[in-house]
Amino acid sequence: MAPLLFLTRVLLTVPSVGLVLRPRMAWAILSGERGGGARLLVVLALVMAVGAWKGAGARWLKAGYAHLTEPTARAGLFLVILLHAAAVFAPLLTSHSPVELGDTVTERYLAPSWDHWMGTDLLGRDLYSRVLHGARVTLAVATLSVILSVVIGTTLGAAAGWSGGVVDALLMRFTDLVLAFPRIFLVLLLAALTTPSPFWIVVVLGTTGWMGVARLVRGSVLQIREQDYVLAARTVGVPPLQLLWKHVLPAAVAPIVAAAALRVGNTILAESFLSFLGLGITDPNVSWGMLIRGGRHTMLDAWWVSTFPGLAIVVTVVGYNLLGDGLRDAYDRRLGELGPRED
Repeated sequence: MAPLLFLTRVLLTVPSVGLVLRPRMAWAILSGERGGGARLLVVLALVMAVGAWKGAGARWLKAGYAHLTEPTARAGLFLVILLHAAAVFAPLLTSHSPVELGDTVTERYLAPSWDHWMGTDLLGRDLYSRVLHGARVTLAVATLSVILSVVIGTTLGAAAGWSGGVVDALLMRFTDLVLAFPRIFLVLLLAALTTPSPFWIVVVLGTTGWMGVARLVRGSVLQIREQDYVLAARTVGVPPLQLLWKHVLPAAVAPIVAAAALRVGNTILAESFLSFLGLGITDPNVSWGMLIRGGRHTMLDAWWVSTFPGLAIVVTVVGYNLLGDGLRDAYDRRLGELGPRED
């Protein structure tokens, strides 16, 4: 068994094992003191622990590692699974609430210790709990933003590549026009015009990140539509939309998935940048960028307030970039065939 595969299975078992090691929390959840949502997380943790070793879950996990031949790509997949598991099961992995205030006289800016693994912030709140719960918001916003940008980019790119002619020219000139404006200015402009909230951050980041996907999909569709099986389907009278949906787009999924994985890291950086400026996530929600903003004035005296959220961002971006590179290799061994990589 590959070491990273074994570690991943152990990792997916941690939330359920943690309940056994913390009987008070387990009893509080089962007795209903922590609400029905916590019970659902317990059931999910048990299912995930069993699925990591047996059944379809174990087969899918093993197949995922088998498709990623490079060790760095497997490391990326491990990091991504680690971060998402920590985000989903944050209530089971922490003993403090992310909004629980401590004594601002005796518990503010406490250094990392056994009681507070990552220390506390200005209001005495446990930073470890806030980082794990912040992962929920940051990863959710980044993932949904990328999905939105992929949907928009795939729709416009497929329409341009499949239609050709005037439609192709108009859509691509529109794409070039949007690309002519630096994305950061578009993001700042839209963020300043909207109310800071996770929903609007998803909309802002999603509607400003589709251009590269559109060009990538257009190039793939232009190549695929000239394949023999597509020409044969046209000959026998398959409707154009059905042909595009069932035969052309599925063949273009590989570069789209690889590009999406590479974009998640950049989107996390963009969301953290907005939150750091005060234009992104705000209280009572928690995000990594907001946590870094909260510790910007105490970098020398309380370095942990900004350091640990910053390290979480670094690990996440590195994990997604490694995974994206691995997907590029897995789906197409000729790296240049997916088009130029966007930074």
